[in-house]
Amino acid sequence: AKSRLRSRGAPPSLASRIPLRDAAASKLAEAPARVAFSMGLIADVQYADVPDGVNHDKSCRRHYRGALAALGRAVEYWRSQPRPPDCVAQLGDLIDGQNQANGQSQAALGAALKLLDRLNVVSLVGNHELQNFNRAELAERMRPKPFYHSFKPGAGWVAIVLDSYQLSVHGWPQDDPRHVEAERLLAAHNPNDLGAAGVNWMKGLKGAARRWVPFNGGFGEEQLRWMKGELRDAAEQKERVIVLSHAVLSPQACDGTCMAWDFKEALALVRGSSAVALVVCGHDHKGGYHCDRGVHHLTLRSPLNEPASEAFGTLHALGDRLELRGPSLAHLLPLESCGGSSGGQTGPAQLLTLDLKPLGSGPARVLLLRHGESVSNAAGDHSMENPR
Repeated sequence: AKSRLRSRGAPPSLASRIPLRDAAASKLAEAPARVAFSMGLIADVQYADVPDGVNHDKSCRRHYRGALAALGRAVEYWRSQPRPPDCVAQLGDLIDGQNQANGQSQAALGAALKLLDRLNVVSLVGNHELQNFNRAELAERMRPKPFYHSFKPGAGWVAIVLDSYQLSVHGWPQDDPRHVEAERLLAAHNPNDLGAAGVNWMKGLKGAARRWVPFNGGFGEEQLRWMKGELRDAAEQKERVIVLSHAVLSPQACDGTCMAWDFKEALALVRGSSAVALVVCGHDHKGGYHCDRGVHHLTLRSPLNEPASEAFGTLHALGDRLELRGPSLAHLLPLESCGGSSGGQTGPAQLLTLDLKPLGSGPARVLLLRHGESVSNAAGDHSMENPR
């Protein structure tokens, strides 16, 4: 590894937590000029003032009220760091769809946004926002911006914010061409009656075909053309790119269900660019990781997963690497599949290092350092499900 990093155990309670002070953290604090940018990361808070429940297949408990407390812990964590993040990427599904049925959409969104109010937040659109509000309402409530856009988080970097619901059966009027096209695509690829109560939407679907369900959506041709131009411009300027999306772009970074309908076209653009270093997504609450031809794909876990979740972190961009830090990264990513130990020593892992390939060159690697034990996956193509 190009740098020697270590993780230390987190203090037992948030109230007593102080910022990390290991050797690597000290370097971040002492030499801020080396950090091109820092970005807070969180996905799928899905707050609702309802009792705990379960996911669709009843395999995972969901802590809806606890999710708002998790968001509060995230804000406290970000604001307490020696170098607070330059921005926070909230990757969509800030509130749960149950709020709409309960008449709590505005109250739930207001409570979540109030916690984020003192931070520079970039909010993506998720399927649950679109179940609570139409797009005009969302644009008014969530800091009006184009739903897909780009910005420069730091010198030498471009962040591309994607809208994975430009084609969707949610958020658009029924006669809008994007809604009409979404209905056509679902009818063409999913044989089930998606409007009937109690129907298993995924019956008969396998692998990536499971993405053809109403809680996913598509980028659409117009957005993909725009993305292609953004990647071309970044490559010409010799800038690195981080791509942010709610729905997942890589089948190996999720279970194959929570992907954008046209993920193949978006992934082809990522693979064809020398500029992309990282793709960060949400939507799949279990999380995932995949390194594809030197590009790191992170799928963040949801704060709903744990009763006292710390599924959040901060990404620091340094010259030759990205460092993801958090109070308990195992809440944020399935780190055990990277080869790290699962705990029982000095505490949860707090640091994940992602090596950056030189612009236009070959594979990168992920280096996980946990409890003083280093694990390196140097292969150019591996995943959390099947690390090589």
